Parts: sequence; C-alpha cells; structure tokens
Amino acid sequence: NLMSERIKNLESENRELKVQIETLTKNHKLEKSSLFDELKQLKTKSYDTENQITFILSKIFTPGQVKTLLNPKKRVRWTNEDIACAISLRSVSAKAYRYLRNKLKYPLPALSSLRKWGSKFDCSPGILKQVLLILETYSKTMSEFEKLACLTFDE
Repeated sequence: NLMSERIKNLESENRELKVQIETLTKNHKLEKSSLFDELKQLKTKSYDTENQITFILSKIFTPGQVKTLLNPKKRVRWTNEDIACAISLRSVSAKAYRYLRNKLKYPLPALSSLRKWGSKFDCSPGILKQVLLILETYSKTMSEFEKLACLTFDE
C-alpha cells in the first residue's frame, strides 16, 4: 500500500515534470526563434550601415581607398588610377605625401608601391598610356591654359 502510494506520487511528479519540460522546450524554441530573428535584423542593419558608409566614402575616396579604410589589415591591390593620383600628389610634395599617409592615416599606396609601378613604366615609342593616365589625373586640377601647354609640350 505504501509502495503503491509512493508509485502514484512519483508518477504524478513525473507528469508534472514532463509538462514543465514541454513548457520550457516551447519557451526555449520561441526564445531561440526570437534571437535568430534579432540576429538577422542586426546583420541586415550592419550590411545596410556598411553600404551607407561605402556610399559616403566613395564620394571622396577611390574604391581601393574605401577598402583600405573599411578593412585596414587587408591588403589592397591599387588600381592604375590610384597609383597615378598618388604619384601626382607625391610629385607635388614628398613630405606632404608622407604626412598624409603616416600621420593622418590617409589611404595612399606605400612609396615602395609607387617605385615598383614606376620601374615598370613603359617608355617605348608610340602612345604612352601610363603618361596619358597621369596627365588625365593632373588635368582635373589644371586651368585651360595649363592643359593647352601640356598638349603643346606633348606634340
């Protein structure tokens, strides 16, 4: 009799525990689903924020410079336009170039990259595409007279 009462109590306790487990499992699933939804929203928000940052920075910087700003540890392959702009800046003032790059952390190619690009500079007869690229970069800041002088010098 005592044993059967004990069994009934244990069975009752077991049912209560099963109901409690079921309730906790449902709550856990709801919480997990809620957390996944929140994570998804945060990822979307993060992606949107990164796109906004990229859009804003792209008004000022080249794509290579934007990549450098967003991922400073990642190596960037500078485009010919980036190198040409950097050479233009470097030719104006080496000290200013180093100051911008090293002190202000402005995303510019290293001097070794400029030297490497310069060493591959093609000076064969005919149209020099790399020179035209540099002239195009320079021409953005030139007056009409300076542009004319460049054309005269080039011809």
